[in-house]
Amino acid sequence: MASNFAYLNTRDFEFIAQEWLPTEQVFAYEDFADYYSKDDVRSILEPFRKMVKEVVEPTNEDGNSNPCTFANGKVTTPTSFGPLFHKLQQDGWGTANIGYGEDAMTMPQFLFAFCTEMLGAGNPAFMPYIGLTTGSAELIEAFADEDLKEMFLPKMMDGTWAGTMCLTEATAGSDVGDILSKAYPT
Repeated sequence: MASNFAYLNTRDFEFIAQEWLPTEQVFAYEDFADYYSKDDVRSILEPFRKMVKEVVEPTNEDGNSNPCTFANGKVTTPTSFGPLFHKLQQDGWGTANIGYGEDAMTMPQFLFAFCTEMLGAGNPAFMPYIGLTTGSAELIEAFADEDLKEMFLPKMMDGTWAGTMCLTEATAGSDVGDILSKAYPT
């Protein structure tokens, strides 16, 4: 069983999208108008939830039992992660919020956030592979020239390549020693 039950059903996500957020305004944007409506939310989220349950969750134990290793200059990931990453990318789920390509059907960010929440529930150790690739692809899509887009994005979108962190500050990252904030008991 995965870390939590965020994807047992899509009821909360549907409520947020259909009754709480002004999704009509989002769906009215040119990128979404021909593809999405409030009525489509369940038909997008429910198959995704089912896929997470059947395809992603079974890889959770592999991530816990066989963590990434670094030896001889090479990183080795859990054996199930490569095929899972390729499947999600090739099925269009992994970077569904990226509008690269002539036939791209970009998913609104709030729907993509629901999907990533379910992915993270199904296998928390796998989620950074999708998250980092999405962030890298967004950066390339927004700022790279056409030659770089053509070089990187197709391979990222089909799962051949993954992305890494996009850090812009020299001191950004995971160096806990650089943290200047302090916590005091109250």
